[in-house]
Amino acid sequence: MIKLSYDPIIKQELMKAFPSPKQPHLALNKYIALLEELMNESVSNGRSDLALENNGYDIRSSVLTNKIQIGKHGQRLHTWLLNNKLSLVKNLVHSTVSNKMIGVFIPTKYLTITDNDSLDYLRNLNDLEFEDYFNSMPQEWIHKNQTKYQYHNLQKLNNENLDFHSVKVDTDSLTNFLRKLRNREILVERKLELRYFEDINKFLRITKYNDGFLHQRINYEANDFGRTYYFDVSVQSIKRELRKVLLGDSWEYDSVSCAPSWKFSFAEEWYTNSKSKNTFGEEFQYTILLLENKNIFFDAVIDLTFPNDSLYSYDVKRYMVKRAVNAIGFGAKATDRKFQIDGYFKESSLLEIFDDKKSLLSRFVKNEFIVGFSKEQTKLINYIVKKFSSDIVWQEDLERIRLKNNNKKITQSRKLAWLFQHAETIMMDRVRKVVRDRLNGATQDRL
Repeated sequence: MIKLSYDPIIKQELMKAFPSPKQPHLALNKYIALLEELMNESVSNGRSDLALENNGYDIRSSVLTNKIQIGKHGQRLHTWLLNNKLSLVKNLVHSTVSNKMIGVFIPTKYLTITDNDSLDYLRNLNDLEFEDYFNSMPQEWIHKNQTKYQYHNLQKLNNENLDFHSVKVDTDSLTNFLRKLRNREILVERKLELRYFEDINKFLRITKYNDGFLHQRINYEANDFGRTYYFDVSVQSIKRELRKVLLGDSWEYDSVSCAPSWKFSFAEEWYTNSKSKNTFGEEFQYTILLLENKNIFFDAVIDLTFPNDSLYSYDVKRYMVKRAVNAIGFGAKATDRKFQIDGYFKESSLLEIFDDKKSLLSRFVKNEFIVGFSKEQTKLINYIVKKFSSDIVWQEDLERIRLKNNNKKITQSRKLAWLFQHAETIMMDRVRKVVRDRLNGATQDRL
């Protein structure tokens, strides 16, 4: 758990400004306690990449700024520290998460962070101390998290009618992965090291508390479009590499280029109805290239998008391009210009993918591969949505979703997402059935 200490000058300056014998001390202690709570909560929820890169913490700015007051006029302590150049933390950036302003806060020279649940802390332990690390669970951690993770209490779950999916976690594999991470046998960048550690730490503690199981409570509110999502911690909340370690002896089935493949299954039907004078290959040449040789497709797009002196690594370039191509496949506008929706002008959602660099976005949307691919995807999206528009069950479900969301219009891209995610679920149900049949009825909890 994170513990904080501050430079004595903070208290001295507060005593000068607010000469009351008790108030500055009490207010400062409350502020430190709040900051500790918010930092620990940030780690528990999973820190953003920016926070990990800068040894910072994702914190809701309004809570830190407004909660603790000092003086008879109720000055905000956080603001007073900032105005007097005595800030304990510095905010790197604001971002909007769930309509809440989230800042990434890093410590200043006036604040010292001690964390006995950090990767660096583990690396300072000897081998015996490390092996004992997870054999005991700090009472403070149990106190803070017992309500959040007490899904192991099946009677309580049944009484509250909470549906959940449970999975047996391979704690031996997770611990061994952590051992290798501690010994620097897994060579990854610092940001990923910290991500791995915080996830492993969390999963091992939760499963220890839950007798080796991870109980994932289903979030029905988020499941309108066909996929299953969960509250809090789940196998969905960690990186793929770590998921394999966590599940141990299990099988992974990956549908290659799943969304483009699904949409392309309607291409021949579209072509038959279109009466196009072009050949089928001419109508869908870029989609076919992506499906048959995605490396050639992505490399061509990367070469046309990023200048020769770009500082991004190849992996980062490919990651950006892949995200942008997937977004276009679900209806994102392939444009570098603002466009109007409901009376407001918006930038394309692709801009954020390219680190808000308009020059990169412009090069991306104007290269021939993306222009052609975008036109092909638009044809398929329009055809698929129109094809199912007469489906009564689908229309009833869309209407239910619309009413649930205060009559908010369901966009073309969200309609496509509904269709794709339901098709994806049907496909995976069939895969599970085939596997179970081949296993002659053997129970496989991790399918």
